[in-house]
Amino acid sequence: MRVAQLKAPTNDAWHSDPGGFDSGDLGSVSVFVQMHRMNDPRERKIKLVMKPWACVKDMKDRLQAMFGIPTAAQQLYYKGTELANPRNLVQCGLYADKVVVDLVLSANGRQNRANMFTIHPYGNHVFPRSIMKAAHLAMQGLALGFTPELAMDGTGGTYFLKDPAQRKIVCFKPQNEEPFGPCNPRGFVGSLGEAGFRKGVLSGEACEREVAAFLLDKDHFASVPATTLAEIKHPAFKNSDSGNVVYKMGSLQEFVRHDDVASDLSPSLFTPHQVHKIVLLDMRLVNTDRNDGNLLVRRRRLPDGKAEHELIPIDHGYSIPDTIEIAWCDWCWYNWPQLKVPLSDVDRQYILNLNVELEIQNVLTHVPLRPACRRNLRVAGLLVEKGVRRRVLLYDLARIMCRDDMDTPSTLENLVHVAMTHALELHPVPPPIVVDQVYPSTLPSTTTSTTSYVGSSCVAI
Repeated sequence: MRVAQLKAPTNDAWHSDPGGFDSGDLGSVSVFVQMHRMNDPRERKIKLVMKPWACVKDMKDRLQAMFGIPTAAQQLYYKGTELANPRNLVQCGLYADKVVVDLVLSANGRQNRANMFTIHPYGNHVFPRSIMKAAHLAMQGLALGFTPELAMDGTGGTYFLKDPAQRKIVCFKPQNEEPFGPCNPRGFVGSLGEAGFRKGVLSGEACEREVAAFLLDKDHFASVPATTLAEIKHPAFKNSDSGNVVYKMGSLQEFVRHDDVASDLSPSLFTPHQVHKIVLLDMRLVNTDRNDGNLLVRRRRLPDGKAEHELIPIDHGYSIPDTIEIAWCDWCWYNWPQLKVPLSDVDRQYILNLNVELEIQNVLTHVPLRPACRRNLRVAGLLVEKGVRRRVLLYDLARIMCRDDMDTPSTLENLVHVAMTHALELHPVPPPIVVDQVYPSTLPSTTTSTTSYVGSSCVAI
């Protein structure tokens, strides 16, 4: 059984002092519990006031209320001796005039256990507030021995981390466990950077697309759960053949409690706004994998007593590809009747307030995108903006972007092809330069890239 222990090394993570001369709690023992918050420079503390006649069991009960650690899973040690539940703080030597006792929290008394699992932001990323709270609950769950749970379905490594109540709290998708990644747990093993199941997205890019989808969902309009890049270490993850437990970089997403998925319900239950927000998001992201299994449904009661079904989109790893090839079957909402309903004024104004270039720059400050992916993100964003401005129905916009026939390019694909052709006619690409080892000084120092031409031509679309 995994237990939580308290030791007394020199670490200042926990300390207590007799109340009366510092804390103002006369005749009390003030225990300051330092919250080791990730990416928190203030290192906030929680004050726990105990009476000197309080027994060790009382302190364990307070710790359980604060951190969710069951009292049966706690062991308190002082000077190498376990503190028995019936003993009070005076008998344990924790109450003395002008004496400060430092305590530190560890797990199961094993010196290396704390190094077996950890969660922290990746690089310069900062956890959103909801992710910060969820990550701390997940750390408490890991300390209690709740192993990350590998999802039953999917083609990559998707792990659910649990809180102390064994409820799913966050979802972690390691980069090297994506389909055709080097550590894929389902047998689809390859190397990072090679083609995956969906054309246009390489293995190892899905975690970055998850973060990009959250960043592009400005003001949480489409209800994309909070997502960021994180590094997590735990033996339960699929590691290399060496067996060493190493840090895994991947997307960390807040787990959303829901009642159903869209596949279990009739589309007629969803309001036009709920459908429109998903459609607009998928169009802007060039999402090539919107199925009714990655649309969560949460029921909520409106003030008038009626029930509303809220749609929550997840799984955006196959978004922002380097090619625009979307079939009608890639969007589960393609034939839903809500697409023939005009946008509301609120939804329309939301799209018109977006700045495509600023949105792309915001994404690039957090995750990298290849030039062709940036181009398609720009093309899709401008198409949606111009269509909404001219009050084009989403039904018609979807048919511009999608292939009705799997082998016939869509209208948007043809437009992009024409624009690229015109760009190359205006700016011909010079022939490949063969390096002359005899007279290298005669060669030009730089060459012209076609990437900028393609990008500028698509802006004109």
